[in-house]
Amino acid sequence: MFAWLSQTTLMRPDIPDWLEEIGDKLSNNDPLLTTLELTHQRIDDTQGRFLADKLKDNTSVKFFLLSCYNLVDDGALALATVLETCQHIRRVQLRDLRNSREAMIFFKALSGMKHLEELSIRHSQIDNNSAKYLGLIAESHPNLQELRLVDSQLGGSSLSTLSRALQSSQKLRRLYMIN
Repeated sequence: MFAWLSQTTLMRPDIPDWLEEIGDKLSNNDPLLTTLELTHQRIDDTQGRFLADKLKDNTSVKFFLLSCYNLVDDGALALATVLETCQHIRRVQLRDLRNSREAMIFFKALSGMKHLEELSIRHSQIDNNSAKYLGLIAESHPNLQELRLVDSQLGGSSLSTLSRALQSSQKLRRLYMIN
């Protein structure tokens, strides 16, 4: 058996310029980068892992905003896992999570993020499984003061699941449910 690998096969996958620029700022802990806003139609698993790798050692980002119609599961898992460990990020906004698996990946990770103060979910699909994790966030986070659900679809029994958790919430001060 014979296998041939050219040098181009072993090179790092192509990372777009906009992502390289963000990665450099994250790596350098640029003090002006307090908000990480990712608003692209597609983030694949390579780009998600690249961002997660750059974000894990950053301490300047306080607000994480993700708006992505097509986020590959592995990229979602990489970003969500690093969010769970980032103690400096206090505010998270997730938009356009159309895939319920991706929503559940993020909600599950955010349920372990104990420094979270504000969570905003916009234009997303929330099924019963992801509603359980969202309820856990609202119910048990020691610092969560504000939860926003805007233009999101709550399917099946997810609304009653979430309502029960919200009734038990001790710390939540502001709840916005719009549309």
